[in-house]
Amino acid sequence: MARTLISIAFVWLALVSFVARAQSGGDEPVRLDLRFMASDLVDEMVHTWLRTSPFATSTPLVIAEIDGPIGLDERFEQEIENHLFELMRANPRLPVQLVHCSLCRQWVAYSQPKKTVIGKALNQPEVLEQFRQYPQTVALSLHFDVIVDDLVLWAEIYEIKAPQKVVWAQRFSHRTSARSVLQEPSKLVSLAEAREEQRRLLAGRDTLQAVTRFPIRNFGTKEDGGGGGAGAQTAPLIFLEQSLEAVLGPQRNRRAGLSIGLTSIKDTYQGWSFGAHFSQLLGRREPSLTQPDLYLRTGVVFLRLEGPGAAVFGENQIDIARLLDPTSEPKASLTAWQIGLEAHVKYRFGFSTFIEYVPLLESSNVIETRRFIVPFHSVGFAGVLFW
Repeated sequence: MARTLISIAFVWLALVSFVARAQSGGDEPVRLDLRFMASDLVDEMVHTWLRTSPFATSTPLVIAEIDGPIGLDERFEQEIENHLFELMRANPRLPVQLVHCSLCRQWVAYSQPKKTVIGKALNQPEVLEQFRQYPQTVALSLHFDVIVDDLVLWAEIYEIKAPQKVVWAQRFSHRTSARSVLQEPSKLVSLAEAREEQRRLLAGRDTLQAVTRFPIRNFGTKEDGGGGGAGAQTAPLIFLEQSLEAVLGPQRNRRAGLSIGLTSIKDTYQGWSFGAHFSQLLGRREPSLTQPDLYLRTGVVFLRLEGPGAAVFGENQIDIARLLDPTSEPKASLTAWQIGLEAHVKYRFGFSTFIEYVPLLESSNVIETRRFIVPFHSVGFAGVLFW
């Protein structure tokens, strides 16, 4: 009994710990998410150029700098620069062309009789004017920063030659709690339009959803086999269940559904099930688009079993067919009340753990009634697939 309770507590704590870690996220998921959101802001910037050109004619453009939030490594700069290049390549009608400047982003020293200045070449127009490599080129500066819960981009285009006049500047922001849009480079829309389309898709998604579960139920037996049940064993009940679930309310934090199931283990038992269940989201007001969600799940299920393995479940039930024909297979009908936790991962798959109380097994000579806050007879686990 003690081992059973310890096992149940361990499984529940492991499930809650996993989902909590997934929801809070480690350093790398946060960094990756910031890169995705930074790409959104670059999409928005390029979309702005497509609508309103900062130049009258096609103009060569040097990337002066890409500064990421503190703590991100140089991969952030490389990925954003590569993403910008892909946008340029996918949109040939853009009013700017990326060009390479081997000197612009290097550190150089500029000496005069009264002083010596060390800095990036782009910050010293007098140095570039001496080389006269790109006399007509403008430079792009991208500075990303996190302000409270917003990822903000300050973008500006300025002339390389002195006095380095700013010819275009704009600020873009993206709440870090929003899902990355990840638009098609050749079909850019504004960030507001993309979010509105996303809301429309989500509003009509999963209102009615097909869900497949693979529950495995394990029943404990009495050690002394009281009442002549010594030595009896129960095989795990393995079902294939198909559910039709509805999302309740505009916040989509409640789910209700009906399920039917089938099972068949050769020379042991076969049967079917029918049930109903209700789920309540835990820890947040609405489901996350990117992080796992944890639900409290309650329900009731009716199980009908037939075969040698059903004998231990139907020992206290009157079986008319078997009274008339002792050679017929044992049958059992059980109603189980269920409570458990279920984790959903990005609307694709999930897993759950649960306990079930079966009133008809309360007086069983074989099945043990255990207790973990509430009495129960079976401990179950299930894999979940969403269609």
